[in-house]
Amino acid sequence: MRLDRGPGVDPGHAGRGVGRALAAAILERYRERGVRRVRTMVDAAMPEIERFFVGAGFEPDTLRSFVKRLD
Repeated sequence: MRLDRGPGVDPGHAGRGVGRALAAAILERYRERGVRRVRTMVDAAMPEIERFFVGAGFEPDTLRSFVKRLD
């Protein structure tokens, strides 16, 4: 299943720091629990999401996604 828009901040509230605040809170909670590495996947068709994660301190990884369609 493919969604046109993934979860995120409502466009009407974009640019107000809501996403950054949520990401910071989530990452801090992980840090408090001893998590040392967080990974996420970003659809290449959504460069704004990639920019968000880069801005949050994420960097490209060596993992690659593979898919096999069964339809």
